[in-house]
Amino acid sequence: MIMSTSISGLIFSTFSGQPLSILGATGPFLAYSLVVYDLAIAVDVEFMVFYFWVCMWCSLFTILVAVFDLCALMKHVTMFSEDIFAGLISLIFIIDGARPLIENFTESRMPLVSAMFEMLLFLYTFGLATWLSQFRRKPWSFRFVRNFLANFAVTIALITASAFAAIYSEETNLRMLQVDADFSPNLVLSDGSKRPWIVNPAGIDRPFPAWGIAYAILPAIGFAVLGYLDQNLTSVIVNRPANGLSKPPGYHLDLFVRGALTLPVCAVLGLPLSVASTVPSITH
Repeated sequence: MIMSTSISGLIFSTFSGQPLSILGATGPFLAYSLVVYDLAIAVDVEFMVFYFWVCMWCSLFTILVAVFDLCALMKHVTMFSEDIFAGLISLIFIIDGARPLIENFTESRMPLVSAMFEMLLFLYTFGLATWLSQFRRKPWSFRFVRNFLANFAVTIALITASAFAAIYSEETNLRMLQVDADFSPNLVLSDGSKRPWIVNPAGIDRPFPAWGIAYAILPAIGFAVLGYLDQNLTSVIVNRPANGLSKPPGYHLDLFVRGALTLPVCAVLGLPLSVASTVPSITH
């Protein structure tokens, strides 16, 4: 995901009309990726190759949307729609963050001490980030200190919470993210080797059937619709007059750049798709 965000962000910020729409993963996109995986498993085809064709079809549909001026429909979006969309995205992330913590207790996934420590880290991170984000309006300290703490509230909370987790991980048997030491794809093939960087559209482990290419159109339509909504609604929120941006919006160009440049790159490399992410864009 980091590599996808990095590559897509570099391309988008260079060629787009409104680079302040920051690309990244969104809740609907991550959830829909699981749907695409289930569809590939259901028909017994390789997921990475199927995902490649889904992304390529999505790229085509996104380009067509931009070319045929369908972004103009955003003129009918009101501030109520923007707020509802932003609230939906926030709610998805809140639920996805809280669900594992609740399941630690309800499904006994780990010892009680570990579950309690994860819950404390969650509350600490959320509480500190919330408190520091309001520090700009506090009467304490110098203004530049207050602004610094408010601007980097989430970063400070994550770093300090991660430090606590690293210090007490052995005593609490805390689950840690497992990351490979080498810079390579994580997918392991049937022969035990890791998949190549470039996805072979004809198949990696076995030949990909021709009907699978047509079958990929169905989930690609869903991806294209989600991308259209995520990209344009986030752009509408970013380009609000209240934000006082000097650079005017470029809805069609933004969508065209994403469809013609970022999506094919993610498809070829087998990376998760990035789209204008509401929360980072608003925070920035």
